[in-house]
Amino acid sequence: MSDKNASIQMLRGVAASMVAMSHLVYWIAACRHAPFLLGKIGLIGFGGAGVDIFFVISGFIMMMTTRHADGTIQSSLFFLMRRINRIYPTYWVWSIVLFAIWLTGELPVLREPNPAYLAASLLLFPHINEYGTFHPWMDPGWTLSFEMFFYIVFACALLSSRAVSKIVFLPLAFAVLHGLGLLFAKESAFRYLFSSDLDFEFIFGAAAALIIQTAFWRRIGTFRLIPLIGLLVAFVLLFLAQSSGYPRVVSAGIPAFFIVLFASGLSLPENALKKRLVYLGDTSYSIYLTHVFFIYLLAWALDRGWFSVIGSTWLAIASLPVVVGGASLMYFAVERPLGRFIRITPGPASLPAPVKSLG
Repeated sequence: MSDKNASIQMLRGVAASMVAMSHLVYWIAACRHAPFLLGKIGLIGFGGAGVDIFFVISGFIMMMTTRHADGTIQSSLFFLMRRINRIYPTYWVWSIVLFAIWLTGELPVLREPNPAYLAASLLLFPHINEYGTFHPWMDPGWTLSFEMFFYIVFACALLSSRAVSKIVFLPLAFAVLHGLGLLFAKESAFRYLFSSDLDFEFIFGAAAALIIQTAFWRRIGTFRLIPLIGLLVAFVLLFLAQSSGYPRVVSAGIPAFFIVLFASGLSLPENALKKRLVYLGDTSYSIYLTHVFFIYLLAWALDRGWFSVIGSTWLAIASLPVVVGGASLMYFAVERPLGRFIRITPGPASLPAPVKSLG
Protein backbone atom coordinates (compact mmCIF):
# COMPACT_ATOMS: atom_id res chain seq x y z
CA MET A 1 0.00 0.00 0.00
CA SER A 2 1.42 3.40 -0.97
CA ASP A 3 2.00 6.07 1.67
CA LYS A 4 -0.90 8.12 0.27
CA ASN A 5 -3.32 5.19 0.49
CA ALA A 6 -2.03 4.15 3.91
CA SER A 7 -2.43 7.64 5.36
CA ILE A 8 -6.02 7.97 4.13
CA GLN A 9 -6.75 4.48 5.40
CA MET A 10 -5.39 5.42 8.82
CA LEU A 11 -7.54 8.54 8.78
CA ARG A 12 -10.62 6.39 8.22
CA GLY A 13 -9.76 4.47 11.37
CA VAL A 14 -9.26 7.69 13.32
CA ALA A 15 -12.59 9.07 12.07
CA ALA A 16 -14.46 5.88 13.04
CA SER A 17 -12.86 5.98 16.50
CA MET A 18 -13.86 9.63 16.87
CA VAL A 19 -17.50 8.78 16.20
CA ALA A 20 -17.36 5.89 18.67
CA MET A 21 -15.85 8.22 21.29
CA SER A 22 -18.62 10.79 20.72
CA HIS A 23 -21.39 8.22 21.17
CA LEU A 24 -19.67 6.62 24.15
CA VAL A 25 -19.34 9.92 26.03
CA TYR A 26 -22.94 10.83 25.19
CA TRP A 27 -24.39 7.54 26.40
CA ILE A 28 -22.41 7.44 29.64
CA ALA A 29 -23.63 10.95 30.47
CA ALA A 30 -27.21 10.01 29.48
CA CYS A 31 -27.25 6.80 31.52
CA ARG A 32 -25.84 8.53 34.59
CA HIS A 33 -28.00 11.62 34.07
CA ALA A 34 -24.99 13.89 34.53
CA PRO A 35 -22.52 15.49 32.12
CA PHE A 36 -18.85 14.92 32.87
CA LEU A 37 -15.47 16.29 31.94
CA LEU A 38 -15.05 14.73 28.48
CA GLY A 39 -18.43 16.00 27.38
CA LYS A 40 -17.94 19.43 28.92
CA ILE A 41 -14.70 20.06 27.01
CA GLY A 42 -16.47 19.38 23.70
CA LEU A 43 -15.47 15.83 22.78
CA ILE A 44 -19.01 14.89 21.77
CA GLY A 45 -19.10 17.50 19.02
CA PHE A 46 -15.45 16.91 18.08
CA GLY A 47 -15.95 13.17 17.85
CA GLY A 48 -19.11 13.63 15.81
CA ALA A 49 -17.05 15.52 13.24
CA GLY A 50 -15.54 12.17 12.34
CA VAL A 51 -18.62 11.84 10.10
CA ASP A 52 -17.59 14.96 8.19
CA ILE A 53 -14.09 13.52 7.74
CA PHE A 54 -15.71 10.36 6.36
CA PHE A 55 -17.73 12.39 3.85
CA VAL A 56 -14.65 14.24 2.62
CA ILE A 57 -12.71 10.96 2.42
CA SER A 58 -15.53 9.47 0.32
CA GLY A 59 -15.30 12.26 -2.22
CA PHE A 60 -11.51 11.95 -2.22
CA ILE A 61 -11.51 8.17 -2.73
CA MET A 62 -14.19 8.19 -5.41
CA MET A 63 -12.25 10.79 -7.38
CA MET A 64 -8.96 8.92 -7.03
CA THR A 65 -10.23 5.42 -7.81
CA THR A 66 -12.24 6.44 -10.89
CA ARG A 67 -9.70 8.70 -12.54
CA HIS A 68 -9.28 6.16 -15.38
CA ALA A 69 -13.02 5.72 -16.00
CA ASP A 70 -13.83 5.90 -19.71
CA GLY A 71 -17.10 7.84 -19.44
CA THR A 72 -19.33 4.97 -20.55
CA ILE A 73 -22.69 3.98 -19.08
CA GLN A 74 -21.17 0.56 -18.36
CA SER A 75 -18.48 2.07 -16.15
CA SER A 76 -20.99 4.29 -14.38
CA LEU A 77 -23.37 1.41 -13.64
CA PHE A 78 -20.55 -0.84 -12.50
CA PHE A 79 -19.36 1.88 -10.12
CA LEU A 80 -22.86 2.18 -8.65
CA MET A 81 -23.27 -1.58 -8.29
CA ARG A 82 -19.94 -1.81 -6.50
CA ARG A 83 -21.02 0.90 -4.06
CA ILE A 84 -24.33 -0.86 -3.38
CA ASN A 85 -22.43 -4.10 -2.91
CA ARG A 86 -20.13 -2.37 -0.44
CA ILE A 87 -22.76 -0.64 1.68
CA TYR A 88 -25.96 -2.64 1.89
CA PRO A 89 -25.17 -6.30 2.73
CA THR A 90 -23.15 -5.59 5.88
CA TYR A 91 -25.63 -2.91 6.93
CA TRP A 92 -28.51 -5.37 6.49
CA VAL A 93 -26.80 -8.06 8.55
CA TRP A 94 -26.33 -5.72 11.51
CA SER A 95 -29.85 -4.33 11.11
CA ILE A 96 -31.16 -7.89 11.45
CA VAL A 97 -28.98 -8.39 14.54
CA LEU A 98 -30.37 -5.17 16.01
CA PHE A 99 -33.92 -6.37 15.33
CA ALA A 100 -33.15 -9.68 17.06
CA ILE A 101 -31.84 -7.79 20.10
CA TRP A 102 -34.98 -5.65 20.13
CA LEU A 103 -37.12 -8.79 20.20
CA THR A 104 -35.49 -9.79 23.49
CA GLY A 105 -36.79 -6.61 25.12
CA GLU A 106 -33.53 -6.24 27.05
CA LEU A 107 -32.48 -2.87 25.69
CA PRO A 108 -34.77 0.02 26.66
CA VAL A 109 -32.95 2.32 24.21
CA LEU A 110 -34.65 0.50 21.31
CA ARG A 111 -38.25 1.49 20.59
CA GLU A 112 -40.81 -0.43 18.55
CA PRO A 113 -40.42 0.38 14.85
CA ASN A 114 -43.43 0.60 12.55
CA PRO A 115 -43.18 -1.44 9.32
CA ALA A 116 -42.91 1.57 6.97
CA TYR A 117 -40.12 3.10 9.03
CA LEU A 118 -38.28 -0.22 9.27
CA ALA A 119 -38.53 -0.81 5.51
CA ALA A 120 -37.28 2.71 4.77
CA SER A 121 -34.41 2.17 7.21
CA LEU A 122 -33.33 -1.01 5.43
CA LEU A 123 -33.35 0.81 2.09
CA LEU A 124 -31.50 3.79 3.61
CA PHE A 125 -34.32 6.02 2.43
CA PRO A 126 -34.83 8.82 4.98
CA HIS A 127 -38.02 8.51 7.03
CA ILE A 128 -39.16 10.62 9.97
CA ASN A 129 -38.83 8.74 13.27
CA GLU A 130 -40.53 9.25 16.62
CA TYR A 131 -37.92 11.83 17.63
CA GLY A 132 -38.65 13.98 14.58
CA THR A 133 -35.33 13.18 12.86
CA PHE A 134 -34.53 11.25 9.71
CA HIS A 135 -32.19 8.80 11.41
CA PRO A 136 -32.96 5.16 10.54
CA TRP A 137 -33.66 2.54 13.16
CA MET A 138 -30.00 1.52 13.11
CA ASP A 139 -28.79 5.00 13.90
CA PRO A 140 -25.37 5.07 12.14
CA GLY A 141 -27.20 4.46 8.87
CA TRP A 142 -28.17 8.14 8.56
CA THR A 143 -24.77 8.92 7.08
CA LEU A 144 -25.10 6.04 4.63
CA SER A 145 -28.20 7.71 3.17
CA PHE A 146 -25.99 10.66 2.23
CA GLU A 147 -23.27 8.33 0.98
CA MET A 148 -25.68 6.56 -1.39
CA PHE A 149 -27.07 9.90 -2.56
CA PHE A 150 -23.54 11.05 -3.37
CA TYR A 151 -22.76 7.80 -5.17
CA ILE A 152 -25.79 8.25 -7.43
CA VAL A 153 -24.77 11.80 -8.31
CA PHE A 154 -21.16 10.74 -8.78
CA ALA A 155 -22.23 7.89 -11.07
CA CYS A 156 -23.77 10.55 -13.31
CA ALA A 157 -20.50 12.50 -13.19
CA LEU A 158 -18.68 9.37 -14.40
CA LEU A 159 -20.40 9.72 -17.75
CA SER A 160 -17.52 12.10 -18.45
CA SER A 161 -14.00 10.67 -18.47
CA ARG A 162 -12.35 14.02 -17.67
CA ALA A 163 -11.54 14.83 -14.06
CA VAL A 164 -12.16 18.55 -14.64
CA SER A 165 -15.64 17.79 -15.96
CA LYS A 166 -16.41 15.81 -12.81
CA ILE A 167 -15.30 18.56 -10.47
CA VAL A 168 -17.39 21.08 -12.43
CA PHE A 169 -20.42 18.79 -12.64
CA LEU A 170 -20.54 17.86 -8.94
CA PRO A 171 -21.01 21.36 -7.43
CA LEU A 172 -23.42 22.33 -10.20
CA ALA A 173 -25.48 19.16 -9.71
CA PHE A 174 -25.57 19.55 -5.93
CA ALA A 175 -26.45 23.26 -6.25
CA VAL A 176 -29.37 22.46 -8.55
CA LEU A 177 -30.54 19.62 -6.31
CA HIS A 178 -30.17 21.87 -3.26
CA GLY A 179 -32.56 24.35 -4.86
CA LEU A 180 -34.99 21.63 -5.92
CA GLY A 181 -34.98 20.22 -2.40
CA LEU A 182 -36.26 23.51 -1.01
CA LEU A 183 -39.44 23.06 -3.07
CA PHE A 184 -40.39 20.07 -0.90
CA ALA A 185 -41.93 20.24 2.56
CA LYS A 186 -39.60 20.32 5.56
CA GLU A 187 -40.56 16.78 6.57
CA SER A 188 -39.80 15.47 3.07
CA ALA A 189 -36.94 13.00 2.62
CA PHE A 190 -36.00 14.73 -0.64
CA ARG A 191 -35.55 18.07 1.08
CA TYR A 192 -33.54 16.39 3.82
CA LEU A 193 -31.14 14.80 1.31
CA PHE A 194 -31.07 17.35 -1.49
CA SER A 195 -30.84 20.54 0.57
CA SER A 196 -28.34 19.51 3.25
CA ASP A 197 -25.07 21.42 3.43
CA LEU A 198 -23.39 18.09 4.17
CA ASP A 199 -23.63 17.23 0.46
CA PHE A 200 -20.90 19.73 -0.30
CA GLU A 201 -18.40 17.93 1.93
CA PHE A 202 -18.14 15.23 -0.75
CA ILE A 203 -17.14 17.96 -3.20
CA PHE A 204 -14.44 19.06 -0.76
CA GLY A 205 -12.99 15.55 -0.98
CA ALA A 206 -13.10 15.51 -4.77
CA ALA A 207 -11.32 18.87 -4.81
CA ALA A 208 -8.64 17.54 -2.45
CA ALA A 209 -8.04 14.62 -4.82
CA LEU A 210 -7.41 17.03 -7.69
CA ILE A 211 -5.13 19.25 -5.62
CA ILE A 212 -2.77 16.45 -4.60
CA GLN A 213 -2.18 15.61 -8.25
CA THR A 214 -0.87 19.08 -9.06
CA ALA A 215 2.84 19.81 -9.44
CA PHE A 216 2.56 22.46 -6.70
CA TRP A 217 1.29 19.93 -4.14
CA ARG A 218 3.96 17.41 -5.10
CA ARG A 219 6.61 20.03 -4.37
CA ILE A 220 5.04 20.68 -0.97
CA GLY A 221 5.18 16.96 -0.31
CA THR A 222 8.96 17.00 -0.49
CA PHE A 223 8.93 18.93 2.81
CA ARG A 224 7.65 16.14 5.05
CA LEU A 225 6.99 18.34 8.06
CA ILE A 226 4.47 20.53 6.21
CA PRO A 227 1.75 17.84 5.87
CA LEU A 228 2.28 16.76 9.49
CA ILE A 229 2.10 20.29 10.89
CA GLY A 230 -0.85 21.11 8.63
CA LEU A 231 -2.68 18.00 9.80
CA LEU A 232 -2.17 18.82 13.48
CA VAL A 233 -3.30 22.43 12.98
CA ALA A 234 -6.39 21.26 11.07
CA PHE A 235 -7.37 18.92 13.91
CA VAL A 236 -6.94 21.74 16.44
CA LEU A 237 -9.13 24.00 14.28
CA LEU A 238 -11.73 21.22 14.02
CA PHE A 239 -11.84 20.95 17.81
CA LEU A 240 -12.08 24.71 18.37
CA ALA A 241 -14.64 25.25 15.61
CA GLN A 242 -17.23 22.99 17.25
CA SER A 243 -18.14 25.79 19.64
CA SER A 244 -18.10 28.51 16.97
CA GLY A 245 -21.79 28.38 16.13
CA TYR A 246 -21.10 28.28 12.38
CA PRO A 247 -23.00 25.85 10.11
CA ARG A 248 -21.62 22.32 10.18
CA VAL A 249 -20.24 22.49 6.66
CA VAL A 250 -18.05 25.39 7.85
CA SER A 251 -17.17 24.32 11.40
CA ALA A 252 -16.51 20.68 10.50
CA GLY A 253 -16.47 20.40 6.70
CA ILE A 254 -13.71 22.92 6.00
CA PRO A 255 -11.33 21.59 8.70
CA ALA A 256 -12.11 18.05 7.44
CA PHE A 257 -11.07 19.14 3.94
CA PHE A 258 -7.67 20.26 5.21
CA ILE A 259 -7.33 17.15 7.38
CA VAL A 260 -7.81 14.90 4.34
CA LEU A 261 -5.60 17.10 2.16
CA PHE A 262 -2.67 17.10 4.58
CA ALA A 263 -3.15 13.46 5.57
CA SER A 264 -2.78 12.47 1.92
CA GLY A 265 0.69 14.04 1.94
CA LEU A 266 1.97 12.16 4.98
CA SER A 267 4.87 9.77 4.64
CA LEU A 268 5.15 7.69 7.80
CA PRO A 269 7.79 5.13 8.74
CA GLU A 270 6.79 1.49 9.03
CA ASN A 271 6.20 0.75 12.69
CA ALA A 272 3.71 -0.88 15.03
CA LEU A 273 1.61 2.29 15.40
CA LYS A 274 1.20 2.63 11.63
CA LYS A 275 0.15 -1.01 11.31
CA ARG A 276 -2.45 -0.63 14.04
CA LEU A 277 -3.86 2.54 12.51
CA VAL A 278 -4.04 0.93 9.06
CA TYR A 279 -5.82 -2.02 10.71
CA LEU A 280 -8.39 0.39 12.17
CA GLY A 281 -8.83 1.86 8.69
CA ASP A 282 -9.35 -1.57 7.16
CA THR A 283 -12.06 -2.29 9.71
CA SER A 284 -13.51 1.24 9.89
CA TYR A 285 -16.87 0.42 8.26
CA SER A 286 -17.47 -2.38 10.75
CA ILE A 287 -16.35 -0.11 13.60
CA TYR A 288 -18.76 2.56 12.44
CA LEU A 289 -21.71 0.19 12.15
CA THR A 290 -21.18 -1.99 15.22
CA HIS A 291 -19.70 0.24 17.92
CA VAL A 292 -23.28 1.08 18.93
CA PHE A 293 -23.87 -2.55 19.94
CA PHE A 294 -21.04 -2.39 22.45
CA ILE A 295 -22.30 0.95 23.72
CA TYR A 296 -25.83 -0.45 24.05
CA LEU A 297 -24.35 -3.30 26.08
CA LEU A 298 -22.61 -0.77 28.33
CA ALA A 299 -25.88 1.19 28.65
CA TRP A 300 -27.61 -2.05 29.67
CA ALA A 301 -24.97 -2.61 32.36
CA LEU A 302 -25.14 0.96 33.63
CA ASP A 303 -28.92 0.73 33.81
CA ARG A 304 -28.42 -2.14 36.29
CA GLY A 305 -25.95 -0.21 38.42
CA TRP A 306 -22.78 -1.86 37.20
CA PHE A 307 -19.48 0.08 37.31
CA SER A 308 -20.98 2.55 39.79
CA VAL A 309 -17.66 2.85 41.61
CA ILE A 310 -15.88 4.02 38.42
CA GLY A 311 -16.05 7.71 37.56
CA SER A 312 -17.56 8.62 34.20
CA THR A 313 -14.31 9.99 32.77
CA TRP A 314 -12.29 6.91 33.68
CA LEU A 315 -15.10 4.65 32.50
CA ALA A 316 -15.09 6.34 29.10
CA ILE A 317 -11.30 6.16 28.82
CA ALA A 318 -11.29 2.47 29.75
CA SER A 319 -14.29 1.60 27.57
CA LEU A 320 -13.17 3.26 24.33
CA PRO A 321 -10.44 0.69 23.44
CA VAL A 322 -12.89 -2.11 24.24
CA VAL A 323 -15.64 -0.59 22.10
CA VAL A 324 -13.36 0.19 19.14
CA GLY A 325 -11.36 -3.03 19.43
CA GLY A 326 -14.44 -5.20 19.79
CA ALA A 327 -16.19 -3.48 16.88
CA SER A 328 -13.11 -3.91 14.68
CA LEU A 329 -13.27 -7.68 15.17
CA MET A 330 -16.70 -7.67 13.55
CA TYR A 331 -14.90 -7.02 10.27
CA PHE A 332 -13.50 -10.55 10.41
CA ALA A 333 -16.75 -12.03 11.73
CA VAL A 334 -19.10 -10.51 9.15
CA GLU A 335 -17.84 -7.87 6.73
CA ARG A 336 -14.87 -9.66 5.17
CA PRO A 337 -16.47 -13.11 4.69
CA LEU A 338 -19.66 -11.48 3.43
CA GLY A 339 -17.68 -9.37 0.96
CA ARG A 340 -15.92 -12.44 -0.38
CA PHE A 341 -19.21 -14.30 -0.75
CA ILE A 342 -21.03 -11.60 -2.75
CA ARG A 343 -18.09 -10.14 -4.68
CA ILE A 344 -19.23 -8.95 -8.09
CA THR A 345 -17.32 -9.72 -11.26
CA PRO A 346 -14.56 -7.34 -12.38
CA GLY A 347 -15.73 -4.26 -14.25
CA PRO A 348 -14.43 -2.59 -17.38
CA ALA A 349 -10.68 -2.47 -17.84
CA SER A 350 -10.93 1.33 -17.78
CA LEU A 351 -12.36 1.23 -14.27
CA PRO A 352 -9.99 -0.78 -12.04
CA ALA A 353 -11.05 -2.00 -8.65
CA PRO A 354 -10.16 0.38 -5.82
CA VAL A 355 -7.13 -0.13 -3.65
CA LYS A 356 -7.84 -2.85 -1.09
CA SER A 357 -10.05 -1.68 1.77
CA LEU A 358 -10.18 1.94 0.64
CA GLY A 359 -13.45 1.69 -1.22
